[in-house]
Amino acid sequence: MTMQNIQTVVERHAGQQALETGTTEDMHPAVFRIFLTFFALKMAGLFLVFWGDRAATGMLVVSTLYGVMYFGLPLLAQLTQPKGQPWEAFLKKEVHTFTGAVSGQSALIQICTVPLMVASGALVMCMTLSFFV
Repeated sequence: MTMQNIQTVVERHAGQQALETGTTEDMHPAVFRIFLTFFALKMAGLFLVFWGDRAATGMLVVSTLYGVMYFGLPLLAQLTQPKGQPWEAFLKKEVHTFTGAVSGQSALIQICTVPLMVASGALVMCMTLSFFV
């Protein structure tokens, strides 16, 4: 057996085992969309506050363009993937991470907690700035 044949057998066995145990290594596309929504909310709040300042608006445009590229490439790559599992099934299944298997719901919380806090903090700062400036 060649090394490539061994690797193919191992990959098939790992895939079969994942199907049998109800685990997955893929994130549901909605997790990425939730992450993207938090970024969009943060940028929208910053645009509303700094719209009158040309220099700040220019920097926000650059940041937004970077965000479009950063999030756009994975979204385009996602279009080439076959339709995945339903949202409810993802939340119930286990997801393999570097530290072990966790539930889909736990993975969602781990992935989206920091972006939620960053977006919330940015929106609170934007509201504070809009009231005092």
